[in-house]
Amino acid sequence: MCILVKKVYLAIFNHLTLVHHLGTVPTSGKVEKNETIQVAGNYGYIDFEIEGLSKTNVLNINETLTPEKVEFINTGWKGYTLPTEILPTDITWKSSNDAVFTVNESGVISAQGKGTAKLTATLGDCTKEYTIKVEKELQSISLPPNESLYVGNTITLEVTYNPEDIDPENKKPTWSSSNNNVAQVDSNGKVTAISAGTTEIKAVVDGKEATCLVTVAYDPALAIIKFDKEKAEMSLNESTELTIIKGADSNSNITWKVRSLTDISKEYEITDREITKYIQVEETENNKTVEITVNYCEDNNNKYQVIAYKDNQYYGVFNITVNVPLEQLQILGSTIGMRISSAYSDPDTDYKTTIDYTNENLRKFELKVGYIPSCATFEEKGNVKWTIENQNIIRQNEDGSFTILRGGMTYITAQVGEYKSKLRVTIINDNEHKLKGDVNYDGKVTLYDALQILKQAILKGNLSEDELYIMDYDDNGKVTLFDALKFLQKAIIG
Repeated sequence: MCILVKKVYLAIFNHLTLVHHLGTVPTSGKVEKNETIQVAGNYGYIDFEIEGLSKTNVLNINETLTPEKVEFINTGWKGYTLPTEILPTDITWKSSNDAVFTVNESGVISAQGKGTAKLTATLGDCTKEYTIKVEKELQSISLPPNESLYVGNTITLEVTYNPEDIDPENKKPTWSSSNNNVAQVDSNGKVTAISAGTTEIKAVVDGKEATCLVTVAYDPALAIIKFDKEKAEMSLNESTELTIIKGADSNSNITWKVRSLTDISKEYEITDREITKYIQVEETENNKTVEITVNYCEDNNNKYQVIAYKDNQYYGVFNITVNVPLEQLQILGSTIGMRISSAYSDPDTDYKTTIDYTNENLRKFELKVGYIPSCATFEEKGNVKWTIENQNIIRQNEDGSFTILRGGMTYITAQVGEYKSKLRVTIINDNEHKLKGDVNYDGKVTLYDALQILKQAILKGNLSEDELYIMDYDDNGKVTLFDALKFLQKAIIG
């Protein structure tokens, strides 16, 4: 304890003997600042505490910590009124290492660099000491994106910190499970699988979050019922028979269910239309055999399970992978106002769209691909490569979107693996960039342009307003040999 006397008020002393004092005690009984008194032969001890500081304090670099207030503690004298509140500026503050943190005269601590140092606070002849630990600021955390467990098994998830040299002892995650009926997680990140299904395990550190999708299934090795096969790859409308070879004498008391692996928490009776439109399971005359037929597959999912239960107990599982070939690659517009249709009249084009250049909302647009059927399975699915035939009209941006540069017509091709689909894009009403004779909108009149105009003059095909404007040299409302010769002359002479 420390002898700290600052404006101590004597409440009752007329029956006490004042043995010794430093300074003068006025008739009010007030002891002057920084004086020590002895009453009835015993010294009184007064200590202090600083609110807002712990024995060990952890800060991020550039973070500050400000003491809230200083309070006295009367540990010896009775009958005395404690001093009024002391300000942090009455304390002498000191850092043992300014490279780790600095402290000003008001006790405000400013974290400077990673490390650990001591803070001392001195008042009178009493000194308090605190530990200040400075770390780099946590930017993010991550978990494995997916984990799979069998019922009853466990796994311990570990958080990865960014930056990597964060001290995990001072950054303990808070764990939670979105579905405790499927899997539970304790304070150390240990996940215990409870029942079949999916759940999201979340870790939170200093407001930063990371999740891991945990899939729980029954262990086929523990199944009592054994089938004549464990799995099969099947095509649409294909059937296969599944026969019990061990664990049950017949289908008696056996319940057959089907589960889609997109959501294994949901299981359907074989009579439920919700699932039988995809996978159909029918009992046969042989009471140990069922016939399984693949009717259709869900979007972006081609994996299913047929499960056998007896007396509501798990007995066996049969895994199905549906292989569906891609029939058509589809180009779709994902920008509002963009309309894409099939180009039946053009044998070299799958889809077409027309965009009005004056519609500024469509001068930047996005495309995406669709798959027919949507559950088609192939290795390159999702890896789309786009090519543009005339990049003077449209260019592709770094973010994958497209920007219209000028009017005209060009083709955009989407390719996924060996599959391709072509979109014809026509940009109309571009009065800013029209150049007479420039049929392909490359900014100049060439022999190619002149030949196209000559072809039009001979064949007399249907033209849009933009096309007529480009090809009609003398603006008489039609394309003639005169127009073709004039543009041919321009292409040669310039």
